[in-house]
Amino acid sequence: SCVFIAFHSSSFLMFSITTFHHSSIHSSIHSSNHPRQKHTQLPFFLRSPNCDVLGPDFPCTPDQDPTACDDGSTCDPSLSFCANINTGGGCGGPGVGRTVVGAFLGGYIILYGQIQSWTPQLVTGPLGQTPPNKMTEVFWGMINCLPTMIAAIAVYVSPAFTEHRLGGMTAWLIVIIVTFAVIFAINSSIHSYLVVKYAAADKVAVSVGLYYMSNALGRLMGTLGS
Repeated sequence: SCVFIAFHSSSFLMFSITTFHHSSIHSSIHSSNHPRQKHTQLPFFLRSPNCDVLGPDFPCTPDQDPTACDDGSTCDPSLSFCANINTGGGCGGPGVGRTVVGAFLGGYIILYGQIQSWTPQLVTGPLGQTPPNKMTEVFWGMINCLPTMIAAIAVYVSPAFTEHRLGGMTAWLIVIIVTFAVIFAINSSIHSYLVVKYAAADKVAVSVGLYYMSNALGRLMGTLGS
């Protein structure tokens, strides 16, 4: 159960890794209502605007061209400068709309579910790993660390993030998150098989219940950690 908790925690912490960059660079506060801090959960990050286009240095009036403020920000009539549209502030992301973010996360869930169901036919079968054993899970568990490691390096080193290049950021995020979804779905498929395989004949329900309980606890820990 501890392994499953740690594994699923890492899956959610992956979202904080991909969005942590610049938190120390953009830590100044332009006003008490609009801190220039970085959101660490993926949906907020995707909606957040560039940190460098917020605050008193970017004045505006509510009746001027709506495009005067960058994507993800709006003209705050009470402050007369461009401010974050997200409740609680946060900046540094591509500033995409709520509908696009919802569609992206919905696509992630669909992709994850399909890959999980296709794993025996498309992955473990052709690789001679069917039926999987504990070494199969160790192998794929190690591979699952690669997207998060690459994500951490990219957000700290890649000019796409350090210089807020919208196209580059978008490409990095899509590639890393889709890759993570595919590898994590393979792992999840292997988990589902092994938890039943190793369960005692008279304790299958208990073992499966413990698996999903630790699964849920791991996701909770990952969410809180993010």
